[in-house]
Amino acid sequence: ILHDVDASYLGTGMATVRFRLQCNRHDYDFVVFADDWERRQYDPATHTRVDTTHEAVAVARSPTARMRKEANEGPRKPRVSLVDGGESELTLAVTWSSSRGDDASPAVRWWREDASGVRTGDVSVTNATTSRFVREDMCGAPATSSGYRDAGLVHHAVLTGIDRSTDRFIGYELIDALGGFYPPTGERVSVPPPAGAAPVASRDGEVKPFTVAMFADMGRGTDDDAVTWHEYGSPAFNTSRFLSLDAAAGSIDAAFLFGDVSYAVGYQSVWDDFFEMITPWAAKIPFLVCPGNHEYDYTRSAWIGRRDGDPSIADRYGGADSGGECGVPTRHLLPGPEPANNPLVSGAWIATLGPIALVSMNTEVDFRVGSAQWSYLRDILASIDREKTPWVLFAGHRPGLVDSDWGKSCRGVDDATYVPRAYACGPKKPAKIDGNDDIRDASDVGVALEFQA
Repeated sequence: ILHDVDASYLGTGMATVRFRLQCNRHDYDFVVFADDWERRQYDPATHTRVDTTHEAVAVARSPTARMRKEANEGPRKPRVSLVDGGESELTLAVTWSSSRGDDASPAVRWWREDASGVRTGDVSVTNATTSRFVREDMCGAPATSSGYRDAGLVHHAVLTGIDRSTDRFIGYELIDALGGFYPPTGERVSVPPPAGAAPVASRDGEVKPFTVAMFADMGRGTDDDAVTWHEYGSPAFNTSRFLSLDAAAGSIDAAFLFGDVSYAVGYQSVWDDFFEMITPWAAKIPFLVCPGNHEYDYTRSAWIGRRDGDPSIADRYGGADSGGECGVPTRHLLPGPEPANNPLVSGAWIATLGPIALVSMNTEVDFRVGSAQWSYLRDILASIDREKTPWVLFAGHRPGLVDSDWGKSCRGVDDATYVPRAYACGPKKPAKIDGNDDIRDASDVGVALEFQA
């Protein structure tokens, strides 16, 4: 890899490589390996990575690059979401990370603002709950082996008492009892109006439509010489940059990333870098997600066998797309609007945002007729008031039509009969269904949209 970054390396034995270091609760050092063992991990027969870390031969190691203690250990990476707070409407919540536990009293200090940024109410302090996930919570390698890295403490504060009918903007800061404070100039989040609310004025006073940014398959980007991430890097980095501009300008009111979120696939450090990348916009607008195969999928036996594995919400496909994560980092790091009283619909939820009812399904969990997810989605779709929310946007990660040359069936699924295979993956071109003459060609399908008036 060194000669790919710096062409002079082959002639001089010296190379200059740039790395963007983030405050991820640890210091850094740099290791040079004898050959590209990371590239050799990829198995082209199965399209998975095989953990070959034990084959790596280190030939040089740098002195430790020490990060500034206060910034490295304190609160960072805030992301705003909507959660079931036990009120009639979903309420705002803030999630962030640090290396400090409950003894540091992590909290959010927040207040109401008008469109011009003037504070209009008293300052409130909401204490956070703190959790963490560890190696034993996940399913397998590399998440439990070479990819494992302490994710730190995850703090979550639900901002109860916000009236989404009248409160338009909330200013906030992350604080703790050890002097932690982030960001230095405070942050500001746009409050989404409830179902049926009239259009509201934007920050410049103009009445504007409610806007949700929807996208999938994002990944972690970079602008340094970390060539591992170039496959997803530039698109993810550019997408995040433009979302940051839109969020700062008040052009978007929420974001929904429906699956394949960070592409960490078992390497925890990628989640940290991903959150550093998205913080400029995810701290300003509600950020909602549902899991995709690269967050959720792993062998079913490992899914059920881990310490809190429930077969009702286990992955149905097999394979190793999540790198052993089994949805654990996503659930802890990006809590969302899942109903608090129904733990069997992980990744499925409804959020009403002004004129929009946003509905998520988890395509990696059983959604056959009669399943817990199918019943939940049937009920919430039937309950939508189309007078208040005329727009219903329904999304899940795994598409019904796929233009792909990665094969017609999924590993880990019985391929002896047609029906299980069709449920699990679907053939490339759907088979004709009795009573339905609409045989849709899946060729060249990027995004499939269907509209119903």
